Amino acid sequence: MSESIEGQLDRVSLEATTPSQQTSPLLRLPGELRNKIYEYALCDQTWKPGKNIPLCAPSPLKYEFDGLYSATAFSNCCRQIRADTHLWAFSKSTFQKQDSLIFASLVDELATHQRDAITRVEMMGSLKFSARLCNVGRYRFSHEVNIDGLDVVRDLKGLRHILLNVEVTMCSRQARDDGAQPDAEDVQRVMRTLEQMMPETAELRLNFFMRTK
Repeated sequence: MSESIEGQLDRVSLEATTPSQQTSPLLRLPGELRNKIYEYALCDQTWKPGKNIPLCAPSPLKYEFDGLYSATAFSNCCRQIRADTHLWAFSKSTFQKQDSLIFASLVDELATHQRDAITRVEMMGSLKFSARLCNVGRYRFSHEVNIDGLDVVRDLKGLRHILLNVEVTMCSRQARDDGAQPDAEDVQRVMRTLEQMMPETAELRLNFFMRTK
């Protein structure tokens, strides 16, 4: 029977060598101080998809999460540090989704235990308000929400927090000119729509910004 990922990681932790702890200034520090240093290096980062420009001309252009490779290289520099921090870069930082296809491809390239360790994602969405004049000076608003790439985000088993940046467009020029705004009931309907679209296990934080059309 093959050993589970958790079992392998526990074994790596037990096999961390004492000579390294004796010779390394970092590893000689108490665990609480080491954790503070690890936090500065690995935590509260935002990993954004970026182009990895090849040094050799024939090599194809690839994408990667900027800075993530360096963070995982640090975690793998010795067995003790790996035992301490092997998933910190994934569980304690934010992964930003811009282009849905690129994000899906990059997430798919991660090992299963790395992908399952992701807890925070930042993504974009759009909200369009349409308005219909019912009475003199009174408008009835309807809305349309679009968020690309939700399937990939829903597949992240460890996801706990989503920051959703929502671009708001008022499609009715007449309503804009009249200064009409959605009321509290319209906003509540939007919130229910967004909550229904999101994974149930994730806390949703919203950031709205206006765009005129």
